[in-house]
Amino acid sequence: MNNYHKAILNNKIDAGEYIYLLAERHEKDLRDLKSKYEFDSGGADKLFKFFSQLKHVEGPFAGEKIKLADFQKYGLWLLMGWKQKNGLRRFRKVYEEEARKQGKSIRVSGLGIYMLIADGEQGAQVYAAATKEDQAKIVFEYASQLIRTNSTLSKRLKIYHKSIVDRSTFSRFKVLGGDSKTQDGFNPSMAIIDEYHAHPDSSVLNVIESGMGARLQPLIYIITTAGFNKESACYNLRNTSIEVLRGIKDDPRLLPIIHSLDDGDDWNDVSTWHKSNPNLRVTEKINGMAWADISLNFLKDRHKSAVNEGGIQEIDFKTKNLNIWCNVAKTWMPDEVWIKNTRGLTKESLLGKKCYGGLDLAKGIDLNAFVLYFPEDKAILPFFWIPNEKMHNNRDGVDYIRWANQEYIFEMEGGIMDYDQIGSDILRIIKEYDFKSLAYDTFLSHHGLIQKLTNEGITCMELRQGYLSLSTPTKELEKLITGAELEHFDNPIMRWMVGNVMLETDAAGNIKPHKGKSKNKIDGVAALVNAIALCMSEDSKQEHTPIMEIWK
Repeated sequence: MNNYHKAILNNKIDAGEYIYLLAERHEKDLRDLKSKYEFDSGGADKLFKFFSQLKHVEGPFAGEKIKLADFQKYGLWLLMGWKQKNGLRRFRKVYEEEARKQGKSIRVSGLGIYMLIADGEQGAQVYAAATKEDQAKIVFEYASQLIRTNSTLSKRLKIYHKSIVDRSTFSRFKVLGGDSKTQDGFNPSMAIIDEYHAHPDSSVLNVIESGMGARLQPLIYIITTAGFNKESACYNLRNTSIEVLRGIKDDPRLLPIIHSLDDGDDWNDVSTWHKSNPNLRVTEKINGMAWADISLNFLKDRHKSAVNEGGIQEIDFKTKNLNIWCNVAKTWMPDEVWIKNTRGLTKESLLGKKCYGGLDLAKGIDLNAFVLYFPEDKAILPFFWIPNEKMHNNRDGVDYIRWANQEYIFEMEGGIMDYDQIGSDILRIIKEYDFKSLAYDTFLSHHGLIQKLTNEGITCMELRQGYLSLSTPTKELEKLITGAELEHFDNPIMRWMVGNVMLETDAAGNIKPHKGKSKNKIDGVAALVNAIALCMSEDSKQEHTPIMEIWK
């Protein structure tokens, strides 16, 4: 591994900045920390020998002995090589970040088994930890498969539903979720935290760290891809890791391993992708084709979808395949994609058809939107209202007067919204269709409009405006638009609003429309998402499999 290390320092391997800084840190520590720590690669050699006895359990290499790539060995080499003068490990916490499909399941699961049986720890407790037990069981199940495919391990270790037991040392490999019912006898010697970016806070990590006080060389191994929340505990730890690599902060017990594009790299530039996908350097062959070429072709296909479809596809490609942290997409839906969504239907063809309504209510002086969604025809009919003074004295950069003259928007006298008129207009509009029900957000719905519609026999449903309720219908809308399946009858207001939408994403990858800091309007899109959410909920009820709890 020393040759690989030197190759990084000599720029013979075009690694990202943080891997180069990691190599520089190793050199500096060899000079400056020799009074307190020492480096001996023997510990890593024993671990690599252990890995070589394991077999791949899935994918094209299934059944073959594991051969770790140099980039996979490098972090483990540093982890197991650095010791205190008393022989105990130096590092207590590893933060590793990389794109998907870099073999992280092999490393963390295999390392967990090794720490269970070969770390010299009597009564070792190794945990696969996550916010929920189901997520934590992913690493646990992978470790179980590695054991089952190895005759020596399967004889020594007993696998249960939530634990792997080594009776000879009274050691256990267990599942730990934030929702676990008990933590009796909690005394972790090692914990693996997978996909830390999805954790809402640091509570699971804190519980683990606080329980390690009785161990001589405890280890927390955190491995993750990039996420969506730059205010998260994961991103905070990432920043700390980078500051340690740059020498801004001092933490000799933290080992940061970050495979990432550098600041200023163009995510569309294929030549930069190997920085966050070191697997692209692997020369192992399958059916005569290099693994690197297979991986690159996969990334190119994903990139094409990200460029063509934008929105969540772009965010997903950046975070999962390039390890780029994102808050929201710069744009959700390109105009060239939106304008393809007209198939020559006529509005008259929708008369009498089943439809659902979505309502987005704004302040009394602003734009209000009501949108009908026709699921059988995948068509929409938007309706908008605006006060006269707002229309003639607006700062939104659009021509409301022209749209009013073209009957795309209802103009109201005066400077405030007449909700009684909106209610009357809605009742008049829906009489022409097989109208089922209406979904609305609760914000500013107290002015009587909803009560008026309800009194007229209209079913009105309050829709929570959170990620859980909006993510699925937003993804459905995105799917319709990118597939050129949505008939919007070239409505200019909806076209403008779609172009204003940014995409807000939570740590779990759920999405919802957002206008960011822009003053531009997205009311029509918000109303449409409400209508699609209601439609999807009603459809799922008919199938007796409700998609989500979205109603108050």
